Order: sequence, then C-alpha cells, then structure tokens
Amino acid sequence: MENEATAAMTTIEDLWAEIDSRCPAHEGIKVALESAVGKTASEPVLAPQDYPSFDHSAMDGYAFAEIAPGECRVAAEIAAGATSPLSVSAGECVRILTGALLPEGTLCVARQEECIRDGPTVRLMSGIKLRKGDNMRLKGGIFPARAAILGRGACINSGVVALLASLGLGRVCVHRPPVITHIATGNELLAPGEQAVPGKIFDSNGAMIAALVTERGLELHRHRIRDIRPALERLTADFAGDLLLISGGSGTGDHDHSRGSLERAGFDIHTRRINSRPGKPLIFGTRGAQVAFGLPGNPLSHWVCFHAFVSRVITRMLGRPVPVLQHSHCPDWDAQPGDGRRTWTPACWRVKEGRILAEPLKWEHSGDLSPLARANALLLDEPDPETRLIKTFLL
Repeated sequence: MENEATAAMTTIEDLWAEIDSRCPAHEGIKVALESAVGKTASEPVLAPQDYPSFDHSAMDGYAFAEIAPGECRVAAEIAAGATSPLSVSAGECVRILTGALLPEGTLCVARQEECIRDGPTVRLMSGIKLRKGDNMRLKGGIFPARAAILGRGACINSGVVALLASLGLGRVCVHRPPVITHIATGNELLAPGEQAVPGKIFDSNGAMIAALVTERGLELHRHRIRDIRPALERLTADFAGDLLLISGGSGTGDHDHSRGSLERAGFDIHTRRINSRPGKPLIFGTRGAQVAFGLPGNPLSHWVCFHAFVSRVITRMLGRPVPVLQHSHCPDWDAQPGDGRRTWTPACWRVKEGRILAEPLKWEHSGDLSPLARANALLLDEPDPETRLIKTFLL
C-alpha cells in the first residue's frame, strides 16, 4: 500500500505513459546504405526489381535443353558477368559458371562433377538423373519487384544492408538519430586517469552514459562541470540537441541546480520524483520536442534510470517498439529491506530447460557499481511467491 511519501511521487507506469505521449519518432532522412547500420527504417522498402533479377546458374557445370541428354556438343561457355544472351538446343550444351546468365532454352544445369567431358563433347556420369530446374535460380524466384522487403520500424543490421545492396539500393530512409548531450556535474569529480585525491571521486557516470549511448550506435556530446549554477544554466539554455542528460543535482540540496536550470531555460518539468528505488530524485522535462532528464548522481541510480526511462525515450525517437517487461523465473530471491518504494534489482539471466532464469545481484547502496559488471537484466519488484516469476527487462 502506498504511504503518504510515495503517493506524492510519479509512478513508474505514469512516467512511461508521459514519455510515450511526448516523444514521437523523429522524422525520416535518407542516408547512404553504409551509414544506416543500427538505425531504423522510417518507411517501408519495396524491391525495385525482381530478385534474382535474371535467370542464372547456381553451380559450375553445363546447361542442357533436356533432362535426359545423351552425348552433347559443347556449343559455348558463359562466365559470370557476361551479358550477351545465348541459347541452347537439344543435342548440345553450354559450359556455364556459377552466377552466369542462363542461355535461352535451358531446362536444367548439371554440376560439373556429374559430367564427363571428352574434348568437344560432354555426357552425364552413369546413374545421374536430372530434373527440370536443377541448379537454376530463376528471375523473381525469391521475391518479385515491388515486394515489401523491410517494414517501417525495422532495425537495419549488416544483413539488411547486404540485402538492400544486392537490390541496387544505395540509400535508405531512416529515422533521424537523436543528438544527445550529457553533463556531469559535481565539485568532487575527477576524470578517469587523473591522480586520485582524498575527497574526490572519479566520474563513472560520464563513461557509463558514453558506453550506453555508443552501444546503441549513437554519438554523445559530453561536458563535465563543477557545481556552479551559471555554468549549468548556460549549457542548458544553449542546448540545441534532442536529449539532454544531467548527472547529479536533481535533488533539493544547496548545490542541486538541475531543476532550476531546466526551468529557467524554458523546460516544462513533468516529473520531479519517482516511486523508484534506486532513482527517486529523477527529473523529466520537455522544451518543445527536446527532452531532458535530471538523473540522480549515484552511479547505480544512473544505470537503472537510463535503462528504465532514458532508453525508452531513445527507442521512441528512433521509431522502434518500446521495451516490454517480460517474466523470468527467480527461484533464489534474496529480499533486501525496502523503504516503501518499488525496487529495481540488477540481475543475470540465462536460459535453462526452456525457461529464462534470473539471478538477482546484491547491491549495498545506490553508489554500488559492483553488480553492473555482470548484469544483463533488470528486475522490478519481487517474485510472485507461488510461481517465482518476476517482471524483467532483458538488456
């Protein structure tokens, strides 16, 4: 049951709904095929021609006009890439190489290892039987012109690139990827690689966000600043991208400037706190089509909030289906004392005997990064006491 403190917070589901209502897919842009990997198709792709686009041989061998040829004269040879049309008649054959244009009149192709060549003639080896269409790849045999090859919202991977290239397509329409900026704030922050100093900590959030964004095939603009309000206000006001992430300063302390900076820059704040552990001091705001998050500075909170909320914004901007909570089996639950908020738990998942098994990873506090080195799942709430099923994001 919600207590008075949690009732004043935004629920996880309400924030998801807020994100979905305010973050439409970006407009489509046309890009070179090689640049489309990792992006999302913004419109269906139709085959510009039949595939294959011409009848050709699937093997090195001989093209025959009969399925039971006797000894045949070799009338010609066709290599891959030859464009001059030839024909074949009964009593003769054509030496043909893999991928070469089939001569008119071809009924089947015999593999070269099925044939015996004797000077200008060829005959089949004893016991070899041919059927109509053997070793032939016919025009439109995989799909015809105008067939739907790729649907709107499909992710373009290396296989898609290869297929579209084989159809002669050099460009494709994709949803414009978001321009993302991350600002790490804090007087205590050192860059990884700097000399350790008592009272200072290394900026793990900046490296973490950079890695999470890079994993999605996107680019990140990064800043690291001290807890100086004018510096954050200037960066926030000048922000010209699509998604702004501010690390730290999302609470209500004397040095927490994220909310005020966003409001003074013209962002409407829709969420100030969320019923989430870790991750309560989360800010979500918009300025027109621009989206901003004030993320809790603690690293585990940062990681959880990115996967649970920020990733949803990126997914929607890219025109992809939003992630859905699945159910995994969690037989070895080790409950941690809560504070009334709904709890996220990093976990490892694997498949055993057809079931997804989740192993919760212990964390001591919201600054504990140790479970993240193994985590590939995020669990929400606790397992059902009877079925042992728990809501899960597979990462």
